[in-house]
Amino acid sequence: MKKKFGALIIIMSLLTSSLLAGCQAGGASADGVIHLKFGIVNSDTTNYYKGCVAIADEVREATNGKIDIKIYPSGQLGNERDLYEGAQLGSIDMFYAANAVMSSFIPEMKVLDQPFLFENAEEAHNVIDGELGELIAKKAEVQGIHVVGWMESGFRNVFSNRPVETIDDFSGLKIRTMENSMHMALFNNLGAMATPMASGDVFTGLQQKTIDAAENSISDVLANKFYEVTKNITYTNHLFVFMGVGLSDKAWDKIPDDLKETFTEAVKRGCDKQRQYLVEANEEAETKLKELGVTFYEIDKDELKAKVVPAMESYKSSLPQEWLDAIERGEERLKKALGYFQKIENGVLIGTFIIMVIASFVQVLNRNIFHLGISWLEELSRYCMIYMALLAAEIGLRDGTQIAVTALTDKLKGTFKNVVEIIAKAVVCAFAVTVFVTSFKLLWMQSVSNQVSPGLGLPMIVPYFAITFSFAIISIVQVSTLVNMVIKLFTGEKEASV
Repeated sequence: MKKKFGALIIIMSLLTSSLLAGCQAGGASADGVIHLKFGIVNSDTTNYYKGCVAIADEVREATNGKIDIKIYPSGQLGNERDLYEGAQLGSIDMFYAANAVMSSFIPEMKVLDQPFLFENAEEAHNVIDGELGELIAKKAEVQGIHVVGWMESGFRNVFSNRPVETIDDFSGLKIRTMENSMHMALFNNLGAMATPMASGDVFTGLQQKTIDAAENSISDVLANKFYEVTKNITYTNHLFVFMGVGLSDKAWDKIPDDLKETFTEAVKRGCDKQRQYLVEANEEAETKLKELGVTFYEIDKDELKAKVVPAMESYKSSLPQEWLDAIERGEERLKKALGYFQKIENGVLIGTFIIMVIASFVQVLNRNIFHLGISWLEELSRYCMIYMALLAAEIGLRDGTQIAVTALTDKLKGTFKNVVEIIAKAVVCAFAVTVFVTSFKLLWMQSVSNQVSPGLGLPMIVPYFAITFSFAIISIVQVSTLVNMVIKLFTGEKEASV
């Protein structure tokens, strides 16, 4: 009897465990919290791990603790390819993987393997956070992966056993690359010998001189102690690497529908923090590496592009046009916006110049030949001159052709010079915005007073609007320029165009 009772207890326990397991698989665990395992390849000392912690914190706060993310660093759950495949099978909840790895599963993503694709980080963000990111997410979803955000390792640079200062220095250089056809073609076209190798073998390869160089972010050089076996880093910015944050179908289904958007937005905020952590990590790494005896070199990127980009056309022709167009539209988004204002500006300049020339010419003829009582020509010319002068000031600021005192900045170098230039630009922005805002008060005063010009009889709001119009454009262009300057300072970009 006791044996039967014991057996019954065991059976009941097994049934209860099964039911609980079933409940956990379909939604929250016994404690009412949805637990997700986040597998990553980097160690807990990196900015990538710090970014994942930020994601976990943002999600926990946004969902009031209903979703808890536990991070497994250092490849505990496998490498990036293993993690992607595991998520497809449902054995991995969350992961991140570089775009070069994801392109093995989503071939269209090879569009991001094109060298010298982005001038700066802002362009890269516009692309991946826009239309192209949506295209990737749709492709991944078909494979059972939900891409919910984008971290990054940013621009990759070359670190080598011997200095690389010119394009000729790449000749015969055995450089480690990822096992990616476009990455390999990039360096082969420069005269180097691309050597695919696992990332874990790079240190030994440099130490034993089976390779002469490798390429990665500056922070990774410090984190992986590559400075112990190489003392040269060249700013090439040849590739920009994204890291997609994904969930398995199984993990995605655990999240209630009313929390899915909240969860996704929280992940994106965490990704934004990681991008900033990367900036800080690169800055810190550059300082420490210089202290450790590493020498940094500049190289003519235009020459690199001229050598590599045309040679890659055969690869580009095999890429999907829709995805290429998405990249181009993302890159041009801000440029088009600024270009729109510049077209308006140029139109007004040309129009006012023509009117001023005609009015001045007629005025001269009238004064010397016709002697008619036309009093408004001089006034018209003066108002045109006001518009032209204010808009010309904006053009001078934009192009850098205005008179400027550069005695101090010319003596400065490096980061300190960039900081001083940013402060100066911030002052210009503050002044422009202040004038723009104040001009509305002037316009209001003129509209209330109903004052008109003595010659033309124009409402005085017309000439006063020149201030509002010109400083609106000045504010937009200068603030955009300031943002780009700050981005370049924090990302460590060299010689990138505004």
